Formats: sequence, C-alpha cells, structure tokens
Amino acid sequence: MKTQLRLALCLLLTFVGFSALMWLRGGYNFCYQEQWHTFVYDGQTIAKTLAMPGGCADIAALWLMQFFVYPLAGIAITAAVLTAVAAVTNLLIQKKEENIVFHPLSLIPSTALMVLHYNINYIYGGSVAMLLMLIALLGERRISRGNGTAAKGENNKIWWIVGYSLVASALLFVIAGAIAMLYAVLSLIINLIETRGRRSAYSIIASPLLVFLMACAAMYLGYVGDLKNVLLPDSYYNHFVPAQSIVYMPWAATALVLIVGALPYKPTRVIKALYSVAALGYIAFCSSVYIDSTIETFKELCCKIDENNFDERIGRYELANKETPYFKAILAEMMFRMNDNGAAMHYAFEANQSLGNHSPRLLKLLVRSNIAMGEHEVAKKYLTILSHTMFHKDWAHEKMALIRKTVKTKKAAPIFPDYADVTVPQNIAPLCFSIADEVQADDVSAIFKAGSTEVAVSGNNGFINIPEDDWHSLTAKATDIKVRVQVQQGGSWKEYNAFTIHVSPDKIDPYIAYRLIEPGYRTYNELGIYQRCLENFEETEILTNRSTNNGCMNCHSFHKQNPDEMLFHLRVDYGGTYRVTARTEDDANNSKYEESDFSAKKLKLEKPLVYPSWHPSGDFVAFSRNSTQQIFHPTDKQRVEVFDNSSDVVVLNLNTGEELTSPLLSSEEAFETFPTFSADGKTLYFCSADSVNDVEHNWQRVKYSLCHISFDPATGTFGDKVDTLVNVKNPTTEMYNKSVSFPRVSPDGRFLMFTLHSCGNFSIWHRDADLFMTDLREHKTSPLKALNSSETESYHSWSSTGKWVIFSSRRIDGLYTRPFIAHIDSNGKASKPFLLPQKEKEYYTFLMKSYNIPEFIKGKVKPVRKKF
Repeated sequence: MKTQLRLALCLLLTFVGFSALMWLRGGYNFCYQEQWHTFVYDGQTIAKTLAMPGGCADIAALWLMQFFVYPLAGIAITAAVLTAVAAVTNLLIQKKEENIVFHPLSLIPSTALMVLHYNINYIYGGSVAMLLMLIALLGERRISRGNGTAAKGENNKIWWIVGYSLVASALLFVIAGAIAMLYAVLSLIINLIETRGRRSAYSIIASPLLVFLMACAAMYLGYVGDLKNVLLPDSYYNHFVPAQSIVYMPWAATALVLIVGALPYKPTRVIKALYSVAALGYIAFCSSVYIDSTIETFKELCCKIDENNFDERIGRYELANKETPYFKAILAEMMFRMNDNGAAMHYAFEANQSLGNHSPRLLKLLVRSNIAMGEHEVAKKYLTILSHTMFHKDWAHEKMALIRKTVKTKKAAPIFPDYADVTVPQNIAPLCFSIADEVQADDVSAIFKAGSTEVAVSGNNGFINIPEDDWHSLTAKATDIKVRVQVQQGGSWKEYNAFTIHVSPDKIDPYIAYRLIEPGYRTYNELGIYQRCLENFEETEILTNRSTNNGCMNCHSFHKQNPDEMLFHLRVDYGGTYRVTARTEDDANNSKYEESDFSAKKLKLEKPLVYPSWHPSGDFVAFSRNSTQQIFHPTDKQRVEVFDNSSDVVVLNLNTGEELTSPLLSSEEAFETFPTFSADGKTLYFCSADSVNDVEHNWQRVKYSLCHISFDPATGTFGDKVDTLVNVKNPTTEMYNKSVSFPRVSPDGRFLMFTLHSCGNFSIWHRDADLFMTDLREHKTSPLKALNSSETESYHSWSSTGKWVIFSSRRIDGLYTRPFIAHIDSNGKASKPFLLPQKEKEYYTFLMKSYNIPEFIKGKVKPVRKKF
C-alpha cells in the first residue's frame, strides 16, 4: 500500500512539475495551437481522417486540442498526457531487484515530447501515438515476464510474444501510424536482449516486416507520398512542412531508456544516482535550449491580437518571414482593422488553406471580412463549419442570426440543391437534397412517384437521401418523376407544391474527372486530380500531390473522353507535360519522351505548354504557350485578375514530338490562346486579342475574339489566313467589347460553346462570365440563358454523345466553383442545369476546395502512381 501511495505521489509531482514548467516557459503555446486546429463534429471530416494511417490518434489529439481554447486547460491536458507516458515507461523499465518506486529515467521520453509541444507545426497525434505504443509494449512485456521456466514453456511464451507483436504492430499502424515501426523495432531488440539472443527470438522480425509491408500498401493506395511520412516521426508534423531533426528526439530517447531498462544487470547506488542526475540534466537542458522565448512572444501576439494594445504588441516582435501562414494571419487582422477587407480575405484565405482549412480563428476572420464585403453566402459556409465545433458554435449562431435578418432567399423551392424541373440522364446517381435552414423544420419527408411506382423517404436531419436502388428503379421506368416534399413544424405537417424531375433517355458518360483545389491566389494545401462515377457516389483519385512532393498538377485532358488517353501537367520537382496511354508500343527509346518517376510518360518540350486540346485522330494536341501574371483587387469583389503578357498557339505531333506553328498563331501583334480542334480535325479554333503594352496596367483593354484557321493533319500544315467567328469588335452584336475564352466544339461538329466575359482570358475570376453557343451550321451565336447566373460560369466540356455538358459555376456562394450538368437537345437548346449530386447533406459546405476543369470520361482512369 505504501508503495502505491509513493508511486501516486511521484506521478502527482510529475504532473505538477510539467504543468509548472510549461506555464512558466510558454503558456500561450497551447492556446496558440487551438487557433490552427479544431475538432469538427462532422462525419465526413472524421471519416476522412480515420482512413489515414494513424487517423485514430489524430482524431483523439484534435478532440483534446479543442479544449486548448483555455490556455490552462491546454497545459493540464498536455501535462496529463506526458505524465501518462512517464507512468507507462516506469512500468516498462522497472525491475524487482532495483527496488525503485519511480524510475528517474522514465521522465526522459516525456521531456522529449514536451519539447515538441512548443513547435508550431507539431501535431499532437504524435504524443497520443507514443502513449498507445508504450501501452502495447507493456502488454508484450507482461507476457514476456510471465511465469514458466521449462524450456518448452519458454518456447511457447516466445511464440505468444510473436503473435502478440504481429497483432499489436498492425493495430498500431492503423490507429497510430508511424509509431508502429518504433514498436516493432523495440520489440525485436528488447526480446533479443532478454532471451540472450536465442534463435527463436529472431522470429519477432516478422513484426517490423509486417509494418513495412503495410506502409508500402499505404503508399500505393495514395494515403501517403513518401516512406518517411508513414514510417518515421515526420508524419506527426504538418505533412507539407519538412520535419526538423528535433522530431526524432522522443523516439531516440524512448528507445535508449527502454533498452537500458532491459539490460540484465543490477544497478548500484551510484548508478541509481546517475539516473536521477541524467534525468534532471536532460530536463534542464531541453527547457533552456529548445523553448524559444521570442517564438513564445509571437504566439502571445497571435492569441491576444484582438486586444486594444495591438500596435504595442506587434512592435515587440520582428516578423521576418512574410510568406509563412502565421505571419499572413496577423497581416490579415491588420488589413481588416484598416478596412481593407479584400486584402484581409486574401491573407486569411491563404493562411487558412495552408494550415488545412480548419483554423477557427481564420474562419472567424473570413466570416467578418465576407460579411463586410456583402458576401453573405460565403460567410454562411464558414459559419456552418464553425457551428459544428464545441467552443465556436455559439459565436457562429449569433453571426448566422445576424445574416438571416438581412438576407432574403430567392429560391423557388425550399430545397438545396435546386432540382426542380431539371433534366437528368437515366443513369445519374440519386438526386439527394435538403430543406433550407430557413424553414426550421422539425422533420421532413419526400414522396417520389414515377408512373405507378411510389417511393417514400424519411428525412435525416432535414436531408432526403433516396436509396440508389429505389432511385434507379424510378429513372428506368419514366420520363418524369414527381416529388412531393412535406415538413413538420410545431407538431403539424405542411406539404409544398410538387416539383418535377425530367428523365432523359440520353445516357451520360459514366465518369467525370476534375481537379480539387482551393480557389486561392498563389498557395495551396492538398490538391489532386480525381474522378467521380456519375452513376453512384464513388470518388477516387487519379493523382494527388501526396505523390509529387507537394507539386501542383493541372490541365488534365482526354482524347475523345477516353480514360486511357490522357494528358496532364506537373510543376515543381516533376515539372512537365505527361501522357498516359494504354497503347502497347514500346516507348523506351523514343526521343519524344523523357525519363520519368511516374507511370505516365513525360513529353520532351522546348518550353512549357498549357490548355491542351486533342486532335480527333489522337496524333496531335494543340497547346497554348503563355506568360501569365496576376494582380489583386483590394476592395473589388472580383478579388483577383489573371492575365497573359504574351501567348502563342502550338500544335504538338505526338508521333514525332515536333512542335508545329505558324506566324498567324504566334504573332507579336496578337495574343493567341485556348486552341481547340473541330470535330473533323480540319479546323483549329482559338482566341485572339490585339497585344497590349504594359498589360498589368491595361488589362481591361485586352479583348479576345474567337478565330479559326484551317489545318491539314496529313501534312501538319496550317492555312494562310485567319477568319473570325465571333468578333468582339463588332458593335452590332451582343458580344461587342467583351472577351471570349474556352471554345469547345460538340462531338458532332454542330455547335461551339464558349465563355464570354468583360475582358482578358481568365474568366474564372470574372463574375460577369457567361456561357454562349454558336450554331456552326446556321452561323448564329446566342447566350445560354438556361445555364447562366449572376455569378461566374466558366470552364465547360461536352459528353461523348454531345447530349450533355458539364460546366463550373460559382452560383452557390460566389467563391467556390461547383460542377453543374445540363442536357443539350438537337437544336442546341439547354435544359435547366443540376448540381452534381452528393450523398452527404453538408458535402459542399465542408468541402473547402473548388472543382476545376470538369471533363467527361467514358470509363475509369487507372491511378497514376509514382514509382518508389
């Protein structure tokens, strides 16, 4: 009993000691951490984290960190975790003959972890993982130190240890990530020491091998991009910030302490005294060397930035690196105080996306700046996210109530997405929808009826999610589906007027491909090219920056919607244009390709090319060569302007690698861009504008017309003149003094769709951008009013049959582009578009990325894998 009381007292003193040390040397560190990470009570977000190796540890850490909104709570929680690590370490290294209640060496791993808690990029999942690993090792030690001295009993015990270590390693890898490798290695070393190197002990090497194989599988599946992010403690840092050497300290310290504890000797009093001196010396050394008071001042500034003495506090610290997200966060606050809401949004947005898109402090700033700019729908998006947190939901509800008092809905029906009177293909995924929040319904239900078939669906939290089998049974039988929506309010039910979903017999291509990226300015966090099955809700990745050392990829393009004929661009480490093809020809010695670390082939190009368009034959691809620049608007809702200082059009012969062009396509007197081939491949359409000097100050004068030139694929030559199809200089047309971008010809060659906006060529940042259609047979051009809105409509592409188009639009909130699909009849008339259906109610709210370059494909693309 006395021993237990003495142990409890030692642990209490350990807890108090860690708490006091952290309070004296950096109390604001813990409140600071909470500002960059928050636990969002959302199934979609949690499921995504759990799918990663170590996801359970990360979820547990994020759940604990939400309480760090109170600095003392952060200190207490961290001290408790460190004390628990010390307690389990003490049990692992205790020996009966030592007669030590609390081993001083037990403090060394905890002290190493404490040091990392003062680093702003450290993820608390590392400490949780360490604790789980030590607990797993303790279970193994219990088996190892069990009774039994006979040789046969010892042999059975070793196989019990082998089985336990295999199961524990696999579980640790799934729930705690990289720490599983430390466990497997320590298990092997300690058992070799304790069994005096017996041959049977070598069987435990299966445990490290199992972890390594699971790590390779995780890399192949795209969960991580490098071995160090799955086997080393680097993974407990921000994945896009290189880990410092200090991150290896807890692993090394833990290994050293446990190995010393496993050595077969009886320590003398002198050795015991040296234990205490070593532990105290290590604590003193770490606290004096690794806790930087200047960084702590910076953290205090971030925590108290809303206080009145802001100017005084910012003068206390010289902020040298203006490109870090932490400086941008402070700069955003400064801009907001100066009423420069555009710049405040700019810096807050970039800082937030660099930190993973879940900084409550930056989300609040984005809410305030968007409200100030009148961007209520964007503010509501961020407020919805904050309303799913524990300590910020009340603030979010207050701001949401303020917005609701000032914003009037113009929706024809109280559902989102608006699926009333849309036309859909038979093979589309179920159109799930929710009742608008303004309705404040206690319960909701919907009745779908097609012919004599009727399906009733009960709502879940205001969301109607019709089962896939029921939905497809409706679309297969009828041309119209009637939907009746009923809501319960205050104990009584109300039924709205039924709306109709029209079902077209024209099937749609089963997949689309797109890039998911934050609609940012210059920075990004996670991005990738993904594909979605339109017949269900399956989304898989084609290539992400986890496999490209965080490099950007863009401009994916397919030959006639063929998933086996693909081009895309990479930047940074693997920069270049890549081709993915299913052809069986041997390209090993082909001079048109460069060596590549990817399963795709890298094209040899003189200079970078963008905006690809395949020739119908598949032998040529038209590109644009651009010199692009961007500027920012401090107060304008347009946010940013992107323009070209120069641009030319080039056609690449994929068979020979030769780049073909003409003086008519690469003139210094004109900017040529956005090439696209006609359906028969004999005409090349492109956008052309008169060149302008000093474009940065005269970007509003750049106006692109739609032109075309003949092309002979047999000889690879161009015509001797350029004709203008849409002349923006003609004052008699609706296109006068506007600018054309993204021309796309329908597969039958009958129609050409393009984007029209005020000026320039980067229509995604122009809120006036609309879609237009030219009938190439009738030579008539008109706006696609059914597809356009008051917000941006930009990139678009045709299905393989020409019966459907998909385009990107910002009509939901004015910032994030979402994919909309519409039916096009034989006369070029468009139906009301519908938003790509999703299975989760708040999918588009919690998705902090835009759909970029949506393209139809006729099948599933094989993932582009990096060769490790």
